[in-house]
Amino acid sequence: MARTQKRKLNTPFADLVPPLSSVEFQILKADIEANKIRVPVVIDEDDNILDGHHRYQCDNDPPTVVISGLSELEKKAFVIKANVARRNLSPDQKKELARVQKKLCLELKNADKKYTQKELAVMLGVSQQTVCEWLKPADRPTNLTRSTNSGTTSNRDGNGKPGRVSNPNTDSRVKVNPKRKPEIADRVQSGESQAQVAADFGISQQAVSRIAREEQKKAEIIQQREEASERIQTNCGVIHGDFRKAGAEPESIDLIFTDPPYDRESSSLYADLAKYAATVLVPGGWLLAYSGHANLPDVYKAFSETEGITYAWTFCILHNDADLRFRKYKLHNAWKPIVAAYKPPLAVSWEWFKDVASGGKEKDLHEWQQSELEAAYFIEPLASFKAVVCDPFCGSGTTLVAAKRLGRRWIGFEINEEHVLSARMRIDGTQESLRT
Repeated sequence: MARTQKRKLNTPFADLVPPLSSVEFQILKADIEANKIRVPVVIDEDDNILDGHHRYQCDNDPPTVVISGLSELEKKAFVIKANVARRNLSPDQKKELARVQKKLCLELKNADKKYTQKELAVMLGVSQQTVCEWLKPADRPTNLTRSTNSGTTSNRDGNGKPGRVSNPNTDSRVKVNPKRKPEIADRVQSGESQAQVAADFGISQQAVSRIAREEQKKAEIIQQREEASERIQTNCGVIHGDFRKAGAEPESIDLIFTDPPYDRESSSLYADLAKYAATVLVPGGWLLAYSGHANLPDVYKAFSETEGITYAWTFCILHNDADLRFRKYKLHNAWKPIVAAYKPPLAVSWEWFKDVASGGKEKDLHEWQQSELEAAYFIEPLASFKAVVCDPFCGSGTTLVAAKRLGRRWIGFEINEEHVLSARMRIDGTQESLRT
C-alpha cells in the first residue's frame, strides 16, 4: 500500500509574533511526542500556516484545518490574535506586539474593504476603545487610560474586558541582569536569531540589538585598554617629578585616583589635572579627585569645560571621628567630596556600588594622607584586574598601595623627594594580590 505523501506547509507569517522561549518550546515538544497534536494547525487555502507554527516544528505532518477567503491583512490579523489570546508575553513583548497591531489596524482601515471599529477590534483581539485611539489623527492626543481614585490607571485588556494596569510612571520593562548581558551578545554573535534570544529573555528584539551593540563596544574598549597597558612599563613605580612634565603616554591609564592640594592657590591644578586626564586616560577611563568644599566651583568648572572629559558625579567620603569645622559658616564638616569625570565613551561594566564611602583617618605618613580603604573602594569597580591606576599627587603612596593590593598596575608622581622615598618603601613592603 503506497504511503500518502506529506504536504509541505509554508510559514510566511512566522515572524509576526515572538517565538516561544527555548524552555516553552521544549515543553511543547515533549507534550506532542507524548500525546500527539491535539489542536489542529490552522492554514489557508495556499497551505500557509496561520496558527500552529511551533506545533509544525515539532511534527511536520500535523492535522490541519483550513480557513479560506481571508485577505493578506486579515490573515496577519488572525495570526496575531490567535497568539495574543493564549501566549504569556512579557511587558516588552506586549509593547512590541502592540506596535505591530496598531500598524496593521491602520493598514486595514485604509484597505479597499471598509471595516467598522468594532470589526477591527474583533479581528485584532483588542478593545474598540483601543482601535478608536489608534485611528485618531496624529495631532490629537491619545489616552488609553482613565484616572481612578487609587491613583492607578485602568483600560481594557486584549479580550475587551476591564483590566487594571500599574501607575504610568512605573517602568514595567523587563530588567536584564548585567551578568547575563554578555550571554545575549554571545548568542547574537554566534548567529542565533535575535527573535529567539528576545523570547528566551522576555525582552524586545530592539533591546537584544542594543545590548549586543553595548557589549561589543565594551569589548572594544577592554581591548584598547589591554593594548594601551602594554605600552607602559610592566613594573610601575613612583616617579620623582611633576606629572605635567614627567607625564605618561597618551591613552595608557585606566583610572586616575588622586588627592591634590586644597588651598586656593592650588585651584589651577585641577584644570591641569583635567587636561592631563583627557590625554592619558584610555577611552572610558575615569578621573577621581578629592576636593575641598571651597574648591568645588573651580573643580566643577575644570571637569566640565575641559575638552575630552565629561563630568559625571560627586562622591561622598564620610569623616570618622573627625571634628572638622568650617568657621565662616559655623558648620561641622562631616564629609569630603570626590569629584569624578570620565573620558568618553562611557562604558559601565561594574556592578552597582554606593556613592558614599568611609575608610577612616590615616595621617601617619603624610599630612594629606587619605585612607587606603577609600582608594580601594573606588579602584576595585572602576579599574579592572591588571588595569593601570595613576596618582599624579601620590604623596605617601596610599592610592598605589591600594592598587597593588588589588592586583592593578600602578604609577605615581610626586615632587617631594622625601615623600617619594617614603612611598617607595611603603609600596615595596606591600603584598600584591594573588588574584589572576
